[in-house]
Amino acid sequence: KPFRKVLALDPGNCPAKRAIGFAYYVGKPCSTNYTKALKYLTEAYSCETATKGACDDPDILLWIAQSYHLRAVATKGNEASSKSDFKNANDWYTKCLKCSPDNKDCKTGLEQTSFEF
Repeated sequence: KPFRKVLALDPGNCPAKRAIGFAYYVGKPCSTNYTKALKYLTEAYSCETATKGACDDPDILLWIAQSYHLRAVATKGNEASSKSDFKNANDWYTKCLKCSPDNKDCKTGLEQTSFEF
């Protein structure tokens, strides 16, 4: 809730968007919600890359990729939606590896999503 108050006062606050996105991603203290996580994390990423480099925060790249990946797995019965999410996950895992070539989670995610779309 404190980060929501920060966003209410300063809608462009990158760290607050990152924190809220992460809270939805991990499900603490919020309920896990990958759609909301993606909203806040991608906004935070766009916000951060406007002032820093694209590789300044490799964790956010991984969280975005994993949010797409986990949402794709959850909606696997809806082929169009899950394929799109698998593709997006794959794209974000690729970005993650460009910034952090030794990241094992990004490598594993890229391998797991490569044949899903």
